[in-house]
Amino acid sequence: MRRIAGLCSVRCPWRVLLPRSRNPGRASAKVHSLASRSTSGKLSEDTVTKAVRDALEGVSEIELTVTGRRTGRQISRPVWFVQEDESIFLVPITGSDSQWYRNVRQTPMIQVSSNGMALSTSATPITDADRVDHVVDMFREKYGADQVEAHYPKHDVAVQVSLM
Repeated sequence: MRRIAGLCSVRCPWRVLLPRSRNPGRASAKVHSLASRSTSGKLSEDTVTKAVRDALEGVSEIELTVTGRRTGRQISRPVWFVQEDESIFLVPITGSDSQWYRNVRQTPMIQVSSNGMALSTSATPITDADRVDHVVDMFREKYGADQVEAHYPKHDVAVQVSLM
């Protein structure tokens, strides 16, 4: 069992789920509100997944934090995403030449943040052309074909991030 702000949580594939706040009292309140939804005082996997999905609701970009492959430093940047089932998908702007994509290939543990919630999990690069095309099509539906073509000149890879 992992401890989150003094509460027990279920075992899950995530390394850490933390509310992001500069105000410690507010962070504790957020974790407490998650725990109070569970009858046992433990954070169930469904509760945590729902909290992450709620944090992504109506959001057009999230903060992605990767580990630099040369420096080992944490590097953050805003990225667009799409969600399908229990995963979110990212497309690097310059495709496989993108620095954050290269960092993910070296160290697949990433953190995504939105609306005060942060999720540390592993990312899976997608290189299969059909799967990448599917992800890019989802980007076109969400952001508009003209915006995707203007901002994503090369789409030869994508990244899948599991929310489960």
